[in-house]
Amino acid sequence: MTARDQVPGNTPSRGRTAPGEPRAEPTRENRTRPPRARRAPVLLALALLATLVSSFGLEQAHAQTLPVQVVVDQLEPAAPKPSDTLRLAGRLVNTGDRPVRDLAIQLRFGTLPLDTRGEIATLTAPGNRDGVAATGLKKELRGVTIGPRGTAGWQLTVPAAKLRLSKPGIYTFGIEATSGGHRVGLAKTFLPWFPHGYPGRQQLSLTLLWPIVDRPRRDPEGVFLDDQLARDLAPNGRLHRLVSLAAGQRVTWVLDPELLETVQAMTSGYQVRDGNRTRPGVGQAAATAWLDLLRQATRGREVYLLPYGDPELAGLVHAGLIGDLKAATERAWTIGSRVLGRQLPPTPLAWPESGGLDQQTLRRARALQLDPIRVSGKYARLTHTLTYTPTSRAAVAGAGRVLVIDAQLSDTLAAAGTRSDHALLESQRFLADTAVTALERPAEARVVLAAPPKRWNPSEQVVRRLFTATDWMRPSTVAQLQASKVSEENQIRLAYSPALAKRELSRAYLANVHAQSKRVIRFAGILANPEPVMDKYSPAFLRAESAAWCTYPSAGRRYWLTVRSRLDQLERQVRITTTAPLTLSSKSGQIPITIENRLDQEVKVGVKLDVQGRRLALESAEPVRIKGNRTVTVRVPARAYANGPVLVTARLTTARGQEFGEPVELHVRATNYGILGMVIAGGVAALLFLAAGVRIWRKRRAAGTGAPADGGSASVADAASPAPSDEKVGG
Repeated sequence: MTARDQVPGNTPSRGRTAPGEPRAEPTRENRTRPPRARRAPVLLALALLATLVSSFGLEQAHAQTLPVQVVVDQLEPAAPKPSDTLRLAGRLVNTGDRPVRDLAIQLRFGTLPLDTRGEIATLTAPGNRDGVAATGLKKELRGVTIGPRGTAGWQLTVPAAKLRLSKPGIYTFGIEATSGGHRVGLAKTFLPWFPHGYPGRQQLSLTLLWPIVDRPRRDPEGVFLDDQLARDLAPNGRLHRLVSLAAGQRVTWVLDPELLETVQAMTSGYQVRDGNRTRPGVGQAAATAWLDLLRQATRGREVYLLPYGDPELAGLVHAGLIGDLKAATERAWTIGSRVLGRQLPPTPLAWPESGGLDQQTLRRARALQLDPIRVSGKYARLTHTLTYTPTSRAAVAGAGRVLVIDAQLSDTLAAAGTRSDHALLESQRFLADTAVTALERPAEARVVLAAPPKRWNPSEQVVRRLFTATDWMRPSTVAQLQASKVSEENQIRLAYSPALAKRELSRAYLANVHAQSKRVIRFAGILANPEPVMDKYSPAFLRAESAAWCTYPSAGRRYWLTVRSRLDQLERQVRITTTAPLTLSSKSGQIPITIENRLDQEVKVGVKLDVQGRRLALESAEPVRIKGNRTVTVRVPARAYANGPVLVTARLTTARGQEFGEPVELHVRATNYGILGMVIAGGVAALLFLAAGVRIWRKRRAAGTGAPADGGSASVADAASPAPSDEKVGG
C-alpha cells in the first residue's frame, strides 16, 4: 500500500506501510485511486530525490520552525488558464528575535500532478517529507530587511503559460522565502491546472450545507445574557457575512429556529443583563435588517431546519430524554415557517455536533422522523473497500439511508474558517480536493456532501473563493442527493467511539435539567393560568440542552446558572412568610401560617407541616386560593401531648400534594396542661384560699379573748412587742 492509500494524518512517511503497522480500515474520507503502474518508477525516483535534496522538501514540521511566516493574501485566479496571469501577494512576518536580510521569494511546483485525495492529505499532514523539486519564478526583495516581529509585503506576477506544468491536473504549489540562498519561510498549497478545460464527461456535484446557527442567549424571561448577537447581525458581523455572501448562491441553508425566534424578539426591542441590572439592547435595527436579508437570500432556495435550539442528539437519547427531543422537533417547524413567512419541510434534519451517531441514536432520530440524517465520514466505516469517493448517500445495515458528510472537504472548510493567515490556502486546497475527486471517476455522475462547522466564521475572501466557478464541479441540493442511487458497495457501519461519548452533554447535567423542568411543571400546577410560565420556561430548558454547550462549555454553565436563578426567583413569588416563634397555649388549638402571593394571578396552594418528635400532632389543612398580590393566613389544627419546644417544617404544596419552594422552619412551644393539670391547679388554689381563711378567723378570735391566735401561751417577748398596724392577710 502506498502513502496515498493511508489514513490521512496517520502516515509515517511516503511509501509503504511501516512494519508491524495494521492496515487502515477504509473510511469514507480515505478512499483513493491506486496510482498507475507506469508511474511507479517515476514516483519512487521523486521520493528518493525529495529525501536527498532536503532543501526542496516541504516538510510541515520544519516549516513551523522557520523564522519567517509566509502569508498569502492574494492568489488569483484560483485555477488559471494559459492565457491568464497568476497574481500573488502577501506578507513576510519575522517571528524570530533576529533581523532577516537579503530576502527573496520564489515559486516551487511539483513535477507531476497528484492522482489521489490521499496524496493531498499526506502532503498537508504534519511530519510529511514529500515536496516539490521544480523551481519557478524567483524575485529578489532588494534592500528589504525585516526586524524582529517585523513585517514586509511581497508580490509576484507571472504569466500562467510560463509555469511549465507538464500536464493537466492538481499540482503541489509552494511559496518559499529565502535569505542569502537559505530557506527561512514556506507556505504550501495546491494549484488546479486544466489548460484545455476539465477532461471528464461528468462534473462532480457538490451539495454544500450553509449553517446559520448561533448559541442560546436569552434567559427564561427573555432578557439577553450579553449583546454579542447584535454585533454578529450587524454589517461585517459573522451572521451578516454568512447570509450576504451566500445570497444568490446555490447552497442548502440550515437554520436553527431558536436563532430566528431570538432575532425576531430583538426587532421589538430587548433588554440585556448588565450585572444586577438590565439595559436596552442596541441591535434592534440590525436584527430587522438581517431578517429581511435572510428572507431574501433564502427565497426560492433549499432550506432545512434543525430541531429547536440545536439539541445534543446523542446525549439526549442516551439520557432517555426522548420527550425533550420530540418537543424540539415539533417546535422547530412552527417557528421557522412563521419567521421566514414560507412553508418549510415539516421535519427537521439531524446534524450531530460531533458528526457521529450510534445505532441507538440513529433509530431514535428515525422514529422521530428527523430527515435527512447526517453523519461525518470520519465515523462511517465502509463495509467494502472502495478506491474512489462514492456518492454521499449510504446505507446503514438495519437503519436505512443516511447522508455522509465528506470529512476531508469539511475539515478543509473548518481550517479555512479560522480567519487565520492560512485561510486562503485552505480554501485553495478545497478546490484542489474537489478536482481530484472529480478525476477519480470522470465518466460517472456523483454527488458529494460538504459542510463547514455549524458555527462557522470564515473571511469574505475565503467564502468568495468557494463560489469560484470551476470546470469540474457544479452545485447541487440535498433533494438531488437524496434522490441519488445507493450502490451495493456503498454500505457503512457507524463507528461511535468512547471519545465521542465523552463529548456529549453529561448525563448528570441533563438529569439536572430534566429535574428542574419537572420543578417548573409542579409550580405551574398552582397557577390559575399556567400558560405564560410554561411558554417562558419550556423553551428555556430546550435551550439548556443545546449542542452549543459542547463547544462553549463556559457559556453553557453561565446560561444554566441563570435559568436556575430565574426559577428560584419565580418560586419565591409564592412563599410562607411566618417566621416568629409560635405558642400553643392549650392542649388543642391552631397554628397560623401566613402565605404571600406576589404574582399577578391567583394561585391555589396547600400547606404541609412536618413535626419533629411526638409532643405535637398536626392535622391537614385544605388548599387555599390566594388572589394576585395578596396575603392570607391558614390556621392548621394542632394538638399537644407534652410541654416543650417543637420544630415544625412548613412546605407549600400543589393541590395534588406535590411540594415546591423552599421549606420554612417554625419553632412552636407546646403547653399541654390537659384536665389533670386543671384539677391539680384548681385544688392548689382551693387549699391556699382555705388556709388564708383559717388564719384570718384565728386572728379575730385572738383579738377578742386576748389569747394568742394559735391557741398557745404568749411569751414575754411577744407581750412586750407592739402589734403592727398594717399587717397583711396571710402575711
